[in-house]
Amino acid sequence: MRKLVFSFLIVTLPIVLFANSDFVKVENGRFILNGEEFRFVGSNNYYMHYKSNRMIDSVLESAKAMGVKVLRIWGFLDGESYCRDKNTYMHPAPGVFGLPEGTNAQDGFERLDYTVAKAKELGIKLIIVLVNNWDDFGGMNQYVRWFGGIHHDDFYRNEKIKEEYKKYVSFLINRVNTYTGVPYREEPTIMAWELANEPGVKRTSLVTHSLNG
Repeated sequence: MRKLVFSFLIVTLPIVLFANSDFVKVENGRFILNGEEFRFVGSNNYYMHYKSNRMIDSVLESAKAMGVKVLRIWGFLDGESYCRDKNTYMHPAPGVFGLPEGTNAQDGFERLDYTVAKAKELGIKLIIVLVNNWDDFGGMNQYVRWFGGIHHDDFYRNEKIKEEYKKYVSFLINRVNTYTGVPYREEPTIMAWELANEPGVKRTSLVTHSLNG
């Protein structure tokens, strides 16, 4: 059977929750910003949540100079070993968000705060991805390992895994930016939240699981 692939899903909270004209909205299949159609050149970056201010500034200022209006960035770092590898902590263990007490490393959420604040200053919108389909930076398989799963696709069907993912998402979108004082859920710089990077299932496991009840 053909491989089943989930198309990625983007959640645009501002459409429903906020009337602020600084948010990008969707009307009749078009992006709208400040009452006008919002057309843009975008790019992708995977390291904003663990690099220095200088590097973050360089990326965003270069993007601005090139006319890039939207940048898609990672908003996750799952698993102790992946956090140690980047000397940056975000989600080292289930229910642990940020830098554990006594750990001599960077707080990835603070790095993300700085990125959002700098992007806001430069007028660049962000799309923040919440987990990876692949093993880089932990990803879905890290959740599966945490809860004793046996297959990548347990991420979609194991209730404990799904609950942990929801807790992480809630923590991030309700976080208050330490530089701007604005909760992430109310920040118009964040154009959208992407539920996962390139999400998919392996072979036909979910189809088989569904057919078997």
